[in-house]
Amino acid sequence: MAFQFSHVIVCELPNSYATAALGLSSPVDMDLARQQWRSYVRALENLGCQVTTLPADEKFPDCVFVEDTAVIVMGHALLTKPGDPSRTDEIKNMKPVLEKQGLVVMEISDPAAKLDGGDVIFTGKEILVGLSSRTNQAGVDAVSEAFPGFPV
Repeated sequence: MAFQFSHVIVCELPNSYATAALGLSSPVDMDLARQQWRSYVRALENLGCQVTTLPADEKFPDCVFVEDTAVIVMGHALLTKPGDPSRTDEIKNMKPVLEKQGLVVMEISDPAAKLDGGDVIFTGKEILVGLSSRTNQAGVDAVSEAFPGFPV
């Protein structure tokens, strides 16, 4: 199955990213990061994607990583359950954005599940999910339950 992306959601870089983003191991040059972000958005637009840009939210240093917040397959979005509790409210904020895009939004019911969208790849035929410190087996199982038409 071939597919083409037509809509993309991005989020601007908050200033808080420079000092509080998860996993930082060296200083962040915010001018360079913003220049790279703008190039990324231009590349998406040049591919013909309709880009929805969300404003940066200083309360969420990692908000630029919108791919972590949901797994989207064929018009359905599964909100994730981040392994890091600092991102929980960020997921809640994404729900109305996804609904506004016309997606069917689903939530994970298993309280033990951890799922980070950055650990998930949809190939068009199957969904690959990596186990990590941010995604556990219960999170993988939640993806299977949400998208029964695809092997996980």
